[in-house]
Amino acid sequence: MQRKRGFTLIEMVVTISVLGILLGFIYGTLIYQQRNANLQIEYTVFSQKLQSFIGFFKTRVREIGYDPFETNAYGIINGDSTILRYNADDNGNGDFSDDLPHQFTFNTGKIYYDGSPLISNIDTFKLSYYDFSDDSIPSIVQEVDTVNHTSSPVVRRVHYKVTGGKTVFGKKISVSYKGDVIIKNRGL
Repeated sequence: MQRKRGFTLIEMVVTISVLGILLGFIYGTLIYQQRNANLQIEYTVFSQKLQSFIGFFKTRVREIGYDPFETNAYGIINGDSTILRYNADDNGNGDFSDDLPHQFTFNTGKIYYDGSPLISNIDTFKLSYYDFSDDSIPSIVQEVDTVNHTSSPVVRRVHYKVTGGKTVFGKKISVSYKGDVIIKNRGL
């Protein structure tokens, strides 16, 4: 009897099973890498949005109390751990009647500026205030008397901490920044 050349059924089943296991492993690895790449993209995008917000926040805080004509009517109207309301001579004309107050507010996962949302998916936005001696100011800050249009500057530095994130593919990505902003219109 002459033996025919070829593969037996068992050899074919074993080969297909091994190939199936290898392909399953490769596919699983590719899916894992794809999700990891998407998580990194989401993290980077959110981190950039948060950095953009911080840049805007720092610029606006540095301008608190801008008073080129020294009318002594500008500064922090009120500030606590989640709200910063202030005024500045935005147009540089020395007339406080045409300068509206500005306000950063943290509420329900969003940070607002003058009532408009700037960034969402925020977990924490905390502000602390420090005087000219670099001592913490423990209570609500109030520098401007809006009735008499006078101010008594006490805040030299604002410390901020902002944390946010979102859930992507069932994983929470979280970004946190903290730092200080020196109010530049308060001397050295």
